[in-house]
Amino acid sequence: MRELFLIIFLLLNVYASDKLEELIKYNDKLSTLYREVGAGMMGGKYNVEFDKLIHYPHGSCSQQGYLLARKAKELGFKTEQLGLFSKTTGTNDVMVNVTDGDSQFLFVPSAGAYYKNSLWQILDNIKLADNFIVHKTKSDHVLNARSLYLSASFFKTLENIKIYHLNNYESNLLKYAKEVSSKNLFTDPYNEKHLLDFQNKYYTAGEENKPYQSIQYVLKESFDIYRFYFQWYSPEDYAQKIKVILNDNETLEFDNKIDGIETEIVLPAMKTKIQKIEFKFSDFHGQNRLLLKGLGVY
Repeated sequence: MRELFLIIFLLLNVYASDKLEELIKYNDKLSTLYREVGAGMMGGKYNVEFDKLIHYPHGSCSQQGYLLARKAKELGFKTEQLGLFSKTTGTNDVMVNVTDGDSQFLFVPSAGAYYKNSLWQILDNIKLADNFIVHKTKSDHVLNARSLYLSASFFKTLENIKIYHLNNYESNLLKYAKEVSSKNLFTDPYNEKHLLDFQNKYYTAGEENKPYQSIQYVLKESFDIYRFYFQWYSPEDYAQKIKVILNDNETLEFDNKIDGIETEIVLPAMKTKIQKIEFKFSDFHGQNRLLLKGLGVY
């Protein structure tokens, strides 16, 4: 039995290191993905225009940071997308904190570099800013990014750090719904339509003591989806089980793992050509009903 546990432990570590190596290679690729560096493509719906984003003629650090953060999430890492702004040099960049178990990394896609420390660890010990890892390159704009950002002189002069959610760069596909319906929810304004008003003025509430509450969306056109986002009423009030029915013919089931008041589910593989989505919530923690403030499909 002890030998079996050892084998499983080793296999898990190999799998984790393979995922990290994939992310490092992707970070290198992003540094030279765009022929030119500039303002890049306007954000807000990178997921809807993903092919256009990848093939855009010139890029920005926001695009590179978004792509690295998205890949990290798809690989199962916890991510934190960061906008860094220097008060003395006037330079700024988007970097990504990545957590893998007890290990922390800071990826700098614009420079094709990474640190074996998080941004917060570097700011606590500024000497760590010189301990970056890079591969050789002949790209002028990558070399320029390395000279600008990979130094203590950049990190110690930061005046502002913004934490971005992927939702800042992506369009909630539910806003493209042509039909919305529900079962066992209260009427307006505490029904499913609130979730599309983008104001968080109200919350969506289910009727007491029902076995489940459901919300269904029929989209105007089909989309590819890779993750779901839920914002609950409180850390104590949430659905412990979630079913997602796609196009009436595929059911995904999840045991909810809440983080604060949020749940984010990244699918192991993209689901394509989705035009109808139904969410079915049950096994409620706290109040025996659905209490939902935000819902997103990306």
